[in-house]
Amino acid sequence: MAGDDVVAVRREEDVAAMSVLESGYRWLDFADHQYLAPEKRPTPDEVAPVLAATIAELDPTSVFFPMGLGNPDHVMVHEASLLARTEQPEREWFCYEDHGYKHIPGLLAWRVAKLLRSHPGPPPPSSRTSQTRSANVAPSGATPRRSRRSNGTTRSRPA
Repeated sequence: MAGDDVVAVRREEDVAAMSVLESGYRWLDFADHQYLAPEKRPTPDEVAPVLAATIAELDPTSVFFPMGLGNPDHVMVHEASLLARTEQPEREWFCYEDHGYKHIPGLLAWRVAKLLRSHPGPPPPSSRTSQTRSANVAPSGATPRRSRRSNGTTRSRPA
């Protein structure tokens, strides 16, 4: 509704989710694309160094980031995360399917294919999720088939 503090509501949801996961988190000083004129929107190259520094500060063993399906903010964070990942290959990096966009036919398959093209080679032996997801990528325009072993994440392999 008009006048509601949408950002505050989202942050309350973030805090609740992170407490369930018992996970650390930080909010970065970047606004969602809908609140900014196109020329003021952050780019992956601008976000990646801040994101990488924050991840290094928190020092997690694993990092989860959106697959970048549909939502322009998710796409930008996905691309920034891939850039940050190049500096921190010692961490496990995982993409998660964006809720609300993952069921659009062909979109997940397109993103997985794009990831595989940009990082060729066989999946690392330690990544069963990546092997399962790669085997289940449907042709462009088709809905990917779900594996019983799939947990909604896809491992993003280091370059």
